[in-house]
Amino acid sequence: MRSGDHICVDRGTFMDHGIYVSREQVIHISDGPLRDNKDSVICSATLDDFAPGGWNSWVGVVEYRGHPHYSYLEVIRRAKSQLGKHRHDLNREQFATWCATGESGSGEEGEARGLASARLIGS
Repeated sequence: MRSGDHICVDRGTFMDHGIYVSREQVIHISDGPLRDNKDSVICSATLDDFAPGGWNSWVGVVEYRGHPHYSYLEVIRRAKSQLGKHRHDLNREQFATWCATGESGSGEEGEARGLASARLIGS
């Protein structure tokens, strides 16, 4: 994994997505108290908090093959520029895709995965 990667983790009932900066920082959309977009905010967490099962949980790196992708430094800059903001227009996957490509998809969870593929990392 490298800084600027779009990563995802299996939460059982949904996939969570974020931008990996370091083991100390993954930028992602938090859950609000009711898991409702209007209560969600862009925040950062450690990799251990983002993927509480560590490498024993399913963690993937989303690769954008054949699609435009910002430099990894630009992906991190875009993600950090959104910290503390409420982005009601984007879900988790769309936020990470927007950071990486500038595109967010049409609004449905899982559609950005049509542009990308996740590869399993860890064991």
